[in-house]
Amino acid sequence: MKEAIQSTKEISNDLSPHILSNYGLNAAVDSFIDRISHVYTITYDTNIGNKRFHELIETSLYRIIKELVNNSLKHSMGTAISINLKYTRGVLRLIYTDNGKGLPPEYFKKKEPVGMGISNIISRARSLNGLYNFFNNPGGGMGFECKVNIEKYKQ
Repeated sequence: MKEAIQSTKEISNDLSPHILSNYGLNAAVDSFIDRISHVYTITYDTNIGNKRFHELIETSLYRIIKELVNNSLKHSMGTAISINLKYTRGVLRLIYTDNGKGLPPEYFKKKEPVGMGISNIISRARSLNGLYNFFNNPGGGMGFECKVNIEKYKQ
């Protein structure tokens, strides 16, 4: 019974973490990284500080980051992740990379995404009218970039 209650709390927190709603995207990403940094080396670079964005932007980008990390942990066979989240001139830009084996070649040949995780990431980026791109790094690993014009989401 205790395990079921704990699982329910974790699922609820994952869907809408109180840190995200109370303190914002930066605090939520920091907290998430703290929980998993014992598994992976994670570098997080941001300039957003305590700046708040529209709820849809914060929630979607947080979930995109979580899905990207989850995919890296499950599939990449890498050891390091880099998350870069910058706000400049009305645009919030996420650049995510890992040092794993990269995306499979068939991903770049198909018009539809390979796998549910990538589908979820694309769906969330599109919901923000974000410009996004998946890529493989020349030295190994995969990357994802998403740019969101936050001016469309004035609170």
